[in-house]
Amino acid sequence: MSNAMSKRLRNNFVVATTAALLSACLVMFLSSTLDETRAIERATMIRKGETTEVALPRFWRAANSEVTSTTFELQFDSREYSLFPNDAYLFLPFFEQRIFLRVNGLAVKSENLEEPIYSPLAYSYALQKIPPTVLREGKNNLEIRVETGPGRFGALPKVYVGSKDLLQLPYSLFSFSTFEFRILLLGAEVILGFFALLMYRARREDAVYGWLSAALLGSTLSNASIFVDLFPALKIFSLSSYLLLPAVGLPILGFALALNGISATRRLIALTILIPTFSVVLNSLLNVSPDAVFFYLTVPSLFFPVILAGILIMLASVRSGNNHTDVLSISLLIIAQALIYDTGVRVGFFPTGIPVSVFARFFVLLGVIIFLMRRWSANAKALDHAAQELKEKLAAREKSLREAFELQNSTLQKIAKSEERQRITVELHDGVAGHLITILALLDSEQQDREPIRKTTRLALDELRTVIDMLVVNNTSLEFTLASFREKCLDPLEKTGIEIIFDTELLSEEIALSPTESLNLFRLLQEATTNAKRHGQPRRIAIRASFNDQIVRLAVENEGGKSLGEYVEGFGLRNIRKRCASLRQGTFNLNGTQTGAVLTIEFPSTAQAESYST
Repeated sequence: MSNAMSKRLRNNFVVATTAALLSACLVMFLSSTLDETRAIERATMIRKGETTEVALPRFWRAANSEVTSTTFELQFDSREYSLFPNDAYLFLPFFEQRIFLRVNGLAVKSENLEEPIYSPLAYSYALQKIPPTVLREGKNNLEIRVETGPGRFGALPKVYVGSKDLLQLPYSLFSFSTFEFRILLLGAEVILGFFALLMYRARREDAVYGWLSAALLGSTLSNASIFVDLFPALKIFSLSSYLLLPAVGLPILGFALALNGISATRRLIALTILIPTFSVVLNSLLNVSPDAVFFYLTVPSLFFPVILAGILIMLASVRSGNNHTDVLSISLLIIAQALIYDTGVRVGFFPTGIPVSVFARFFVLLGVIIFLMRRWSANAKALDHAAQELKEKLAAREKSLREAFELQNSTLQKIAKSEERQRITVELHDGVAGHLITILALLDSEQQDREPIRKTTRLALDELRTVIDMLVVNNTSLEFTLASFREKCLDPLEKTGIEIIFDTELLSEEIALSPTESLNLFRLLQEATTNAKRHGQPRRIAIRASFNDQIVRLAVENEGGKSLGEYVEGFGLRNIRKRCASLRQGTFNLNGTQTGAVLTIEFPSTAQAESYST
């Protein structure tokens, strides 16, 4: 065993011992509030016709077959105890369920005018006024008859005599420890039990919370007899409620096993249900003494699981090195000590008669609270740590994606630039290069006339300017392209005597084009008008643009010339078809008319182009 584990065990032992001593101090404090000079310590016990001088307190066990009546005769001198007729009281720190009081042969009734004085609790207390008409000056005879159920333990404590002021303090303390304090503990158990149950419903995989809620709620049921004074209808239940204590010990054992990673759910659940049920059946249906059931079945089912659970929880705490459960394990060992003491009180081994398990339950609840707080804090820290790790992973992933995106974007830009260079090369080759070759041919021919050279050079410059205008503009449109085409191609054509009709009124909205699309459309129209002029010999060329149903339609019509007739698709039409396909998968049709031909070009708008691309 490592030094750390040994140190941890020593610390736990010290804390457990300290807490046990604290509980003993509480018992001693309660006892110290009783003025022993006011106690009647000797009595004559009459039981089954036998008379015996006994010392108080006195414990006995009744027969299993019948209710046993035991009578005690005591004497006190009112002058010795300074008793006044209007301020004479008897205080019994504890008694078993039913007692009958007689002073000087006359019955003394309880405060509710009932005889006998009754309480459903195993350890009850009573502060009883002696009626002034009954009290004598000098010697007084006190008769206490105790009725004990079959197989039950009977008990009679020292009887204290005095004024109300002298007996009020110990009475209040005993009342608080026996009733009010237990009410507070029950309330705390209910709250903590439901809280643990909610935690278990939220985390079904964590059986620790399930067993803890079962133990706390089982403890509430087993101590329900405290409410009988408030709700008399529960009197029948109160007689056997403490037989439900196995429903506390066994879930505590399940709790300890769950902390150690051991699953015994089915067996423990079965025992938790069967043992209390069997105890109640033995007592209620088979008329077995409740004390016999308590000592031979209930106590072992509570005592041994609690001790084993305390040891297992302490070992789990030492082995894991966390401090979630050390206080809880210590409190369980404390209550085990208290159970041993209270059992000894019931059988007469300890004469004080003051139960201490109620105080030990306080340490258990304190341990439960500390356990839940520490476990919640640890879970919160774990969640924060996991959240931080997730945040760091997300940040790293985001950085990686950003770098990948930047790399991809850079690659795409390089590809786009390469494609753009290729397109420019093609355009320069198709347009400018032809004119340059013509210029070189003219120069090589040593022609004296410079006008053809000048004209061809001007055409080459116009072509170059057109390519630059279309490719340099970042954002262009159909209207811009048509206007540029009219300026560069139609206006010079019109000077040759050909009538030009240019109609774009049916373009209801602006249609965006990329620079490449704009250049392709420009070339399409240029090729169409060139073919119309070259082959149709028209008097008039009409160019009409329209937009309908997300489709752009352009019609180039030559009129007043030669009819189309039959034609063979040459280089020009093939070039038009190729450029239409690159213009958003557009199409074209060439149809003849009586005096010419109509070339129709159709392609989708930007929205449809995006849909098609997607």
